[in-house]
Amino acid sequence: MVSVVLGAPGDAFSDAAALLDFGFTAFTDHRFVTTGDPAGIVSLPGGSVAVDAAGDLTALVPIASLDAVRRQVVVDPSAAYPPAPGERVARLKITLPGITVGRVPLVVSSVPPPPPIEDGPWWQRAADALTSAIGAAVDAVRG
Repeated sequence: MVSVVLGAPGDAFSDAAALLDFGFTAFTDHRFVTTGDPAGIVSLPGGSVAVDAAGDLTALVPIASLDAVRRQVVVDPSAAYPPAPGERVARLKITLPGITVGRVPLVVSSVPPPPPIEDGPWWQRAADALTSAIGAAVDAVRG
């Protein structure tokens, strides 16, 4: 921190010291996110995946504002399911009232395995899937 006191009546050194004291007691260098921190589950069209932070976010912020930190996950509209592990699918936006502190990319940490394949010949499974789809379409039309 730097304190500049210009044209101050009286003792400029004391004024500068008071400003520095205020700066060091009212602000802190806070780490919001560390690379690899789990960031939860992100819902994509077709399924959900677990994501981790792909970067660090540290900022100098007012100590009094730390209780008002907001975290918002913004999903990338071009992300498709199933993504590859390590693929960027969203970003984490950190805000304080009136201030965007920063954004960190979120990458896929794990993808759930595909559902097991049912037993039986392929043609039987295809017929069952077609019958199910037609039944769902008829139910949707009937309301």
